[in-house]
Amino acid sequence: MKNLTINLMLATAALVVASTTASAQSMRVTIPFTFNAGGNTLEPGTYSVYDSDGQKLFRLRNIGTGHTVLLSPQVAKDPQKASENGVIVFNCTDGCALKQIWTHTGFPAQQFAGLKPEGKSTRVMEIRLVSGSAK
Repeated sequence: MKNLTINLMLATAALVVASTTASAQSMRVTIPFTFNAGGNTLEPGTYSVYDSDGQKLFRLRNIGTGHTVLLSPQVAKDPQKASENGVIVFNCTDGCALKQIWTHTGFPAQQFAGLKPEGKSTRVMEIRLVSGSAK
């Protein structure tokens, strides 16, 4: 009976670890321009985008330099159009700022705060996220 109890506890612990690992989502995106995100100016490059299964926190990591920023979205909303992949959206005037991340994992798109300069037109840049882990 004691062995059965120990085996059940070990199996439960393994299941908890496996489900925690499976819930973290990792995607990649190549951003060809300098941009602002979370109060930081980030260089062009390939980034890993990590979210934690519906939690309102993203980690954006430059694969080349290792520079990482944590991002906390302001608003959750459904994406404007369906896509087979997740997308990352930027608003661009004189520079570009991260506006939205949608991971296509069953959760709403996450919106980030940003200022729009008065009297200036804004371009929207949308780049697809690619599933997969970073190296």
